[in-house]
Amino acid sequence: MKKLTYLLVVLSLLPFNTMRAQDVPGTAEEIIALLNGEWHWQYSVGSFPMDTFTTEEYGPGTFTFSPSASGTADSVNYSFTSAAVPFSSGTTALQNTPEGWTIMLNMEIGSGFFWYLNRLNNTELLFLDGAMAVDGPYAHYFTRPSACDQVNPTITGNLLVNCPYETSTLSTQTFDSYQWYRRGYFDAVAQPIAGATGQTYTATFDDVLYYLSVEVTQDTCTVTSPEVLIDQLIGLPPYVANGGNFTIDPNGNAIICPGDTLLLTAYSIAQFQWYNNGEPVGTLNQNPLPVTESGNYTVVGVDPICPLYPASLGLEIPVIAGFTPLIALANSGIEVINPYTFNTYQWYFNGAPIAGANSYYYEFQGIEIGTFWVVTTDVHGCTAQSAPLDVTGTGIENGGHRNEVACMVNAESKTLFITGLQNPDACTAALYDTNGRLVLQTALQENAVLHLGQLPAGIYICRIHNGINVLAQQRIALLR
Repeated sequence: MKKLTYLLVVLSLLPFNTMRAQDVPGTAEEIIALLNGEWHWQYSVGSFPMDTFTTEEYGPGTFTFSPSASGTADSVNYSFTSAAVPFSSGTTALQNTPEGWTIMLNMEIGSGFFWYLNRLNNTELLFLDGAMAVDGPYAHYFTRPSACDQVNPTITGNLLVNCPYETSTLSTQTFDSYQWYRRGYFDAVAQPIAGATGQTYTATFDDVLYYLSVEVTQDTCTVTSPEVLIDQLIGLPPYVANGGNFTIDPNGNAIICPGDTLLLTAYSIAQFQWYNNGEPVGTLNQNPLPVTESGNYTVVGVDPICPLYPASLGLEIPVIAGFTPLIALANSGIEVINPYTFNTYQWYFNGAPIAGANSYYYEFQGIEIGTFWVVTTDVHGCTAQSAPLDVTGTGIENGGHRNEVACMVNAESKTLFITGLQNPDACTAALYDTNGRLVLQTALQENAVLHLGQLPAGIYICRIHNGINVLAQQRIALLR
């Protein structure tokens, strides 16, 4: 409502020299003769706010001119009626100024100001506001019916051109001749489109946010259609919403504790695939994606509006998943075999906490037969409990093997040698990754050699045991 009120009191952006380019009769009598009657408002273009105002948004408006009661040749009565602007009326006189023919309007909603006649013929009336003291001029365009009322060209077709590779064919009814016009969103006057003289016009991405019209000729009538705006759908860039159970650490990492799940849901993207550390995870278009493992997650797909264009999140979501402690017998005790991420430990025996048992290793106190487990916390505040381990006897020695049992990697041959074993055939070697997952386990042969060519480079935990006796446990590095 406020914008249309400005229609009668504020100025436009059109250059001042445009006001002098008039297409109007030469005398006051001729101008008044053409002005008399009703004119129907079509649109206004202004600069503050920069916008185009149309009847679709603000409803119709009517400008009416009639002979003045004073009877002078250069005077005329006027009134403006609109649902959106207060009624205004008065009497004014034409003035021939250096800038062209003008009329002074004394509106009820403001003080008097000049309107410049820019175009006037039987069917078109274009005024330019002349009071340039505030914000710059406005342009107001009015039309009225002619004797060719039966010629009513309209434009049909898809008015959306969403993608640079798309087009839309617009058409009008059958007439004798055609000329298509285009008007910029903030322009006052439509310009003819070179070569666009057929019944159809192919709108392209370059026509987006332009008003199109077609001027047609039928017999002796020349009529211009109502304008249509070529527009496009614009979506948001791809984004991901987080759900589930997680926290965010000071470095922006999503922290998932054991047993919890982070849910990643993608929006504004189609035909998408999730990735973790560059490898695809989940299924095509899976939403949400449940995340329980560490890594850097992102999503790649296509634009849902312009599917020929790729789309992606453009960044990675760092996720750190907490570990569950893994426990195993170790000589005369029991230990956590993946202790590298835990800060605190509390061992339990048959459901009760063991006083003072707050290390990754618990030494058996004599003969203890029952169920053990451990509860840990890590640097991110996650608390986790290991699986229970049933112990049927304690205090067993290392089976006669010396303590110099060790795991040694040959980087060139990608093999693992076990040294210091008196009887390799009775032993088993196991490799765990830093998450505590078992990645390789095999009974040792006589030569106590393992081939590691199928494993990716990284840090592993090598564990050698003979039954329940742990003979060695150490970190190894596998390089490529």
